[in-house]
Amino acid sequence: MTEKIRRQLERCLEEFSEGRLEEASLRAILETLDGAEPRQRLLFLRVEGWTIGSAAVGMMMLEGREIREGPPDPEEWPYKTVIDAIEDGWRIIKFPELALRVDETRTYEVGGEFVLEKWSAL
Repeated sequence: MTEKIRRQLERCLEEFSEGRLEEASLRAILETLDGAEPRQRLLFLRVEGWTIGSAAVGMMMLEGREIREGPPDPEEWPYKTVIDAIEDGWRIIKFPELALRVDETRTYEVGGEFVLEKWSAL
């Protein structure tokens, strides 16, 4: 949710609790939403295995022009597995490259990376 809309909603809640909420305040939020273009958000989720149920070991999100890593404490990550992200509306757009694991003469990094997307107007 954009910061502007969050502030507008918080102001409406204050006005409502004080008994002075007016139609104009709610219409301003609708106008803000009408002008919002859908944007793609990306979630890069590294897991310790190769399946959607494997435990997450790293994450990064791209929202607009902002790249964010997950919180430093993995317990605070919003998704512990790819399944958790899917249940929250994310769609897988790239699975780990399993073909790269064929050569058994080399050591490979454990796990794989899923790339997921979510479209949002905010």
